[in-house]
Amino acid sequence: MTAEFNVKIANPYRGRGYAKKAMLPFLDFFFNQLGGKVMVDDIALENHTGQQALLKFGYEHDPKITNVFRVKMTRDRYNSLYTLQRLYP
Repeated sequence: MTAEFNVKIANPYRGRGYAKKAMLPFLDFFFNQLGGKVMVDDIALENHTGQQALLKFGYEHDPKITNVFRVKMTRDRYNSLYTLQRLYP
């Protein structure tokens, strides 16, 4: 079970932590309730801010894909990074 991730934050509201607050419950539901295994996102090569935001969150870059900046998050990686945050918000 692989899905494509996409979150849009309006420009005036960027940099306030809304994306992370939205990603945590979304990914938790996908991985731990639906049984998803991998979440991927294809980011435009020129969107360095978006790339850095997902890398900072814990997504991993897939350098084999060169026409976009593809990142992925596995269930195991998500749970290893964010289990304590789910238990102690």
